[in-house]
Amino acid sequence: MLIFNWISIIALIGFVQGIFISSALFLIKSKNRNSNILLGIFILLLAFTLAGRLEYDFMYFKQHPDQFLYQDIILFLFGPTLFLYFKSLFDANFKLTIKYYYLFIPAVIHILFTFYTVFITVEEVMQIFYLNPLYWTLTEGLALAHNIVYLIIIQKIFNEYKRNVLKVNSYLEDTKFIQVLMVLLITSAFVWLGHYLTKHFGVDIAWGFDVYKVIWIALSLFAYVFGYYAIFSPKLFRISFVGNSNGALKLSEIDELKTKLLGVINDKKPYLDPELTLQKLSEITDINKADLSKLFSEGFNKNFYELINEYRVDHFKELVKEESLKNNTILSLAYDSGFKSKTTFNVAFKRITDQTPKEFIRVKLEK
Repeated sequence: MLIFNWISIIALIGFVQGIFISSALFLIKSKNRNSNILLGIFILLLAFTLAGRLEYDFMYFKQHPDQFLYQDIILFLFGPTLFLYFKSLFDANFKLTIKYYYLFIPAVIHILFTFYTVFITVEEVMQIFYLNPLYWTLTEGLALAHNIVYLIIIQKIFNEYKRNVLKVNSYLEDTKFIQVLMVLLITSAFVWLGHYLTKHFGVDIAWGFDVYKVIWIALSLFAYVFGYYAIFSPKLFRISFVGNSNGALKLSEIDELKTKLLGVINDKKPYLDPELTLQKLSEITDINKADLSKLFSEGFNKNFYELINEYRVDHFKELVKEESLKNNTILSLAYDSGFKSKTTFNVAFKRITDQTPKEFIRVKLEK
C-alpha cells in the first residue's frame, strides 16, 4: 500500500531541487570551486536523505527490509562536509586535499558496518538491526553528538572570522547568509535532538507536536535555501587572516610609523574608499602589512576597522551642514564618507558618538 501525503510531496520537491542544485554547483566554474563542490556534496546528502523518506513512503523497505539501513549511511557525513565547506569560505588558503581524510573515519566505519548486511540473511538483518532498539539508540545518538560537535566547531570558525575580518577590512562583509544558515543548522540540530529523546526515551519536549514531520520540512528547506543563495548570490566570504607575527614593535618604531600613517590618512584620505583593506592601506602608506596590523593594536589600542571608521564619522560630521542636507540624504553623506552600508554606518556612528546620526544632526542644527 502506498503511503503518500503532504510531507511526501515536500520531500519529493526537496529531492528534485537538491539533485538539480547540486548538479549545477558541480558544473559552475569559478574561483570558489572548492566551496561549490563541498556545498554540492552536502546538498546531495540532503537529497539522498529525502530519497530514503520517499522510498519509505513507496513501501520499498517493506519489500526489501535488508536494505533499510542504507538510507542512514550518510549520518556521519553531514558534519565533516559542512566543516570543510565553512572552512573553505573563511580560509582563503584552503585547499581540498587528502589530508582531511581522518574527518571521515567515523563515516567509513559506519558504512562498512552497514554493508555487513550483504553477507547475512534477511532474517539476521531483521533480528540484529531492524528489531533491535539498542542499535538505533546508539547509532542515532552517536550521529547526533557527532554532528553537534561539528556545529560547535563551525560556530567557533565563524566567530574567529568575524574577529579577524576587522583586522584587515575597513568594513564588515554581509554575513546575513551565513548567519541564516547557522540558525537553520542549530535549529535543525535541536529538532533532531527532540525527535531522538521522544523516540528513544519517551521524553516529550515538544508538547505532543510531531517533531518528525519538521525534520523532513527542514531538510527540504535546506536543499532550496543553500542552493538558491549559492547560485544566485555566489559571493563567498573570504579573507586572508592576519597571522600573529613574532615580536612587538619598539616604542621608537611605533612613534615613527604612527606619524607616517596619520600623515597619509590626513593627506590622501584613504578612508573614503569603502573597499579599503589592510593590504590597500599597506600599499598606500608603504608600511609592511604585518607592522601595520601591530601598529593599530599597539599604537592605537584599536583594530583597523575601528580607527578607519572614526575618520569616516569625523568626515561625515564635517559634511553635515544645513546647506548640504538640502540636497543630500543622511545615507548619501554616509556613502560619501566611505561607509559601505547603512547598517555599518549606524552602528559605527552610535558606538563612536553615543548618538544616532539623526540625533547628532538635530542637535547640530539647533545650535
